[in-house]
Amino acid sequence: MCDTGIFIQLFRGDEQIRQNLQTIGSENLALSVITQGEIYFGMPKREAQRTCELLAMFKTYHLDRQTSVKFKELITEHSDRQLALPDALIAATALVNSLELYTLNTQDFIIIEDLKLYNP
Repeated sequence: MCDTGIFIQLFRGDEQIRQNLQTIGSENLALSVITQGEIYFGMPKREAQRTCELLAMFKTYHLDRQTSVKFKELITEHSDRQLALPDALIAATALVNSLELYTLNTQDFIIIEDLKLYNP
């Protein structure tokens, strides 16, 4: 599952990110609905169509009861470490669905036990 920063770098033309995504393979690419929302919030209007087309290629994981429960556990467990709410939701989604998280912000997620981070 890809974090928001991966898409930001992809949109900026980062060739290494593009190659890593090709290596992962389109059938294995996914994102959280939270990541999708962050991207839509930050996208320039002129890029809306291209962005929507790109995101449609990724499986989107939505929030459900299991993810909400895991989110609550993460927030409670890491209340002293300033875990950002969107990051906690993204991590909860990855954990509940047994997904590796591809992120450039490993420092935001490394504190979460059992979360597997993809490191090409």
